[in-house]
Order: sequence, then C-alpha cells, then structure tokens
Amino acid sequence: MYGDLSTPIEALEMVMIQWKPEEEKNPYVEMVKKKIEEREARIMAEKAAEAAELKRLEEEIQSLEAEYSSLNAEEEAETESSKEDVEEEDDEEFIGMVKVNMAYTAESKDELSLKPGEVIGVLERSEDNWWVGQNYQGDVGIFPFSHCVEVNMTSPVTTSDKSS
Repeated sequence: MYGDLSTPIEALEMVMIQWKPEEEKNPYVEMVKKKIEEREARIMAEKAAEAAELKRLEEEIQSLEAEYSSLNAEEEAETESSKEDVEEEDDEEFIGMVKVNMAYTAESKDELSLKPGEVIGVLERSEDNWWVGQNYQGDVGIFPFSHCVEVNMTSPVTTSDKSS
C-alpha cells in the first residue's frame, strides 16, 4: 500500500524529504503527521482490546464446553444408572404364575387391580393370602391370591382357558 514503506508516517517522511529540506517544518504536514500517529495509536489500542475480548470469549467458550461435557457426563451416568435399575427390575424372576378368576379393584397404591383372565407373574408368596406380583403392563403390587388360580409355568396360559 505504501510501496516499500511500512507505515503512512514513513511514506509521509519520504515525501517531506523529497519535497522540502528538513530544516523547514510545515505546520500542516506536522498536523497531518500527528493525526496519523493518533489514528495508528487508536487502531493499535482497538486491536489490543479486540485481542483481549477474543481471548476472554475463547476462555468463556472453553469453560462452557467443560461445563457442557460435565453435564453431559452426569446425564449419561444417570441414564446408565436408570438403565441398570430397569434391567434389575426386568431381571426379577417369577416364582410362579397365576390366572385371575375374579376381578379385584386396588384400594391402595401398593395393590394390583385384577381382571378376570389376566395372567400375573408371582414375585413373592405369603401366608396371609396376599402375594406380590407383576401384571403384563409392568405394574408391581400385592394382590389377593384368593381371586386367582395358580397355573403350571411349563404349559402355555391363554386368556380363553376356563378356570374353576
């Protein structure tokens, strides 16, 4: 832009040398030279401020990326934990099966409602006639065994089977 010269001031000085001897100083040229110096100083200050802002933004991006990674890792750990919980629930083996003969409506949250013909997987038997089981929707709760009949787990159970 300025030929072999790197700054406008050098270019101006070269013109001044060619134009007038150094002994004479033109006030207008000095004013232009001063304005150029001020503008260069302002541009340098703006560049320094931009560089500082850029560095601040890069640090903020790194901080946010680290926070995102941390949150993502926590979410993955929670998801993995949830999967393990579900797998543990799914891994519960039935110790028997019953077929519902008579309807029963649950009276509390820990009870299962029963529908005639429904098959319940038994998870736990008890002496008091209230067993723990799981229906085909995955709901787990206690139910009155007196409303059911135990079925042989080796033979298939259909909803059309008639029970006495």
